[in-house]
Amino acid sequence: MWLLFGGLAVLAAVLNVIWWVRRKNGSLWAGLSLSCTAFTLCAFYGDIAGRVNAGDWAGIEDIVPALSPALWVLTALSAAVNLLLLAGYSRRK
Repeated sequence: MWLLFGGLAVLAAVLNVIWWVRRKNGSLWAGLSLSCTAFTLCAFYGDIAGRVNAGDWAGIEDIVPALSPALWVLTALSAAVNLLLLAGYSRRK
């Protein structure tokens, strides 16, 4: 589920940039991208919590060390891209 939300967050961020280039208001895409980013983090946390409850320590040892840095970087990039474009939208007015 977190992979689906992550893909939607990236897609919405790309659409936000496209709307910016076309000089249209893409703040809806920015909001959707930031929301999907938050849902991605929640879904990832829920996945790990489910693995803890099931006692799947090997799965946790495989997933968390590899994906934790990626989640930090992608979350920061999502926030930066969308917030910069939202600031740009407000300056255009």
